[in-house]
Amino acid sequence: MYSEAHALTDLAWPGPSVLQRVTAWWSLDDHMPVVDRAYNKVRGELEEVGLLSDGVYLDAVELEVSMMPSLGETGYVYDEGVGLLRKLAGFRQGVIYLPGDIPGGAHLPPGTLLNTICHEYAHAWYAHDPGLFAKPWFRQAFGLEYGECMITPRELWQARLKRDRSYQQQCRACRTKREREALKARQFGNDFLSDYAATLAKEDFAESFATYLRYRNSLERFKSRPGVNRKIKAVGRAVRLVGGGGVV
Repeated sequence: MYSEAHALTDLAWPGPSVLQRVTAWWSLDDHMPVVDRAYNKVRGELEEVGLLSDGVYLDAVELEVSMMPSLGETGYVYDEGVGLLRKLAGFRQGVIYLPGDIPGGAHLPPGTLLNTICHEYAHAWYAHDPGLFAKPWFRQAFGLEYGECMITPRELWQARLKRDRSYQQQCRACRTKREREALKARQFGNDFLSDYAATLAKEDFAESFATYLRYRNSLERFKSRPGVNRKIKAVGRAVRLVGGGGVV
């Protein structure tokens, strides 16, 4: 199983300067072999968990490298529709896009490209099979519908903390503001994998999915983080459902 990523010509896309665009253009060929290796490594992991095989299910998901440099994003997927201007620029729903200057970016830590592709595959999964995410398991695990944007997971979490008597008692027992902040940070780490996960339910899912895929053979490490552990288990059940080995 091998699939090759390819470049998307979208120089009409607004945003970066001409110099940034030209730099991304000239460096694109150097980046593509790195992208191909990362893309196929992730595809191999997806095949291992039953989400992908040649011609089956998520094999339909493509990856393209835009000639546009990053505007702050490391990758993106149009998972709930593509606007007219983006369609005219060549963008399609359910395709994973990487900015042209990201794959070889020196500022990125090792493994970030793999993590980005794993994360974006979660959004592409939704675009490919939204019916799966409309089932009760998603809201039960992440507290909101996939596309909810009027309220954030962080806001729900903060509301729960206010009602949590045990947490409030611990908070009152703290002697300083620093102790209270440390207590809150520990609680946040129990429930979220990252700050980004707390921004939207879809991002909470994508972070959980990427973590599940990366640590699929050692998931016991998350037992001490109950909220995170619950979400990753829900992702695992969804994966097994698609693979025919379980129910959500």
